[in-house]
Amino acid sequence: MLAKKSQSGGELVEKSFIHYLPVVIVGILICGVPSAILNSCAGIYYPVMADDFGVPTSQISMWRTLDYITGVIAAPFAGIWLAKYNSKYIILAAAVIESLVFILFGLSPEVWVLWIGGAIAGVTNVVMLAVAVSSIINRWFRVNVGLVIGICTAFTGFGGMLFTPIGQYLIDTAGWRTSYITLGVLSLVVMTLGIVFLLSNRPEDRGLLPYGTKKASEKEQESQEDVIVPLCVRPSVARKSFLLVVIVVFGVCINAVCNINAFFASYVNWYNSQADVVSGIMIGAFVTGAELTAMNSAGNAVGKLGLGFFSDLNVRNTLIVLVACGIVGLLFMWLSPTTILLPIGSFLFGCFIPGTLVVAPMVVRSCFGNGASYPIIWGYVSMALGFGGAVGSYFWAAISENFGGYDAVFISAVVCMCIVLVLGLIAYGMRNKLPRERLTEDDL
Repeated sequence: MLAKKSQSGGELVEKSFIHYLPVVIVGILICGVPSAILNSCAGIYYPVMADDFGVPTSQISMWRTLDYITGVIAAPFAGIWLAKYNSKYIILAAAVIESLVFILFGLSPEVWVLWIGGAIAGVTNVVMLAVAVSSIINRWFRVNVGLVIGICTAFTGFGGMLFTPIGQYLIDTAGWRTSYITLGVLSLVVMTLGIVFLLSNRPEDRGLLPYGTKKASEKEQESQEDVIVPLCVRPSVARKSFLLVVIVVFGVCINAVCNINAFFASYVNWYNSQADVVSGIMIGAFVTGAELTAMNSAGNAVGKLGLGFFSDLNVRNTLIVLVACGIVGLLFMWLSPTTILLPIGSFLFGCFIPGTLVVAPMVVRSCFGNGASYPIIWGYVSMALGFGGAVGSYFWAAISENFGGYDAVFISAVVCMCIVLVLGLIAYGMRNKLPRERLTEDDL
């Protein structure tokens, strides 16, 4: 074990992985419970809520638009809060409020109450999913950071697989209001207990050194003290740098492309509407839209684990693999929709989607360091990711409707992914250009 005297005179030690597992469990709970309910289950409620309120579905889904907007606005503040204050209390507050939002949805007397709830959830979701998960893992781990982030974020998909059928069963048997309230109470209890009993702000709070301190010290040929308090770029320096501009544009582009998967079912319908008839048989898409989306979700989960693992080895090569999966996947879907390459392509494109929650944090870590300023700088990039998602949710629909259907969508998306690769490699090449310091929270 490694030992180091703390300021209070206590001894900090590095222990086995089991002592750091509680932090990983909290990351899994964040992704797999409130974030999964908010993001993965929303679609099952839209039709029944619209029927109950007697309004178009677009009025119900407006809460998601507000969720995006407030998330973009809150992202940089979330980074500052998590860097300067006790992250345990901030994450607990966000989890409790988001769980109460689900209960608010179930109690909503009017549609505008949903919009208020969506706006609130945008703030809580960006605090927990977008910023907190990568920040606390970066704080507690010095090795395997990408893999652990990948494991945690994979549960956004696994949680959706769990809670979507549960939510649908409750809708069918007790109504959508009871369904939302039940999931809200479940989230409230699980997250409160999990965060209170499992999460600490820093490893020092439990007398621990960050996991992998010894291994990182040997690998980077630095002293243990340097690994414990790593170098990072001061936020004021990062804000004025061209490097941050490059990564912000990178973030906008990568999440804009990721939002194409929301239109896969529409793509299948579009293709089938103009399918050829051969020998009296219509040659349509190889799978249904639902099956295509399911393959994409599977690729997303696998990609988070695989890319997380590879990003720990080499961020540059991971960027190349990431974009290669995305481009090849879309080309398969575009050029061979009547063959098995269509679902394979959807799976491969699913492996591109972890670029937002797994690879992007590792790019920021590589370029700006993993010290005290990391949550703040990652908050800036999270704002760009949120903006890209908001743009993409409209942009691809507009292209398909106004520029010749999905052929134009696939061409544009491939071009965007090439831009993502170029920007990512430029950022990686500039990773040592900015001065780094050993900062504490008091310096920020």
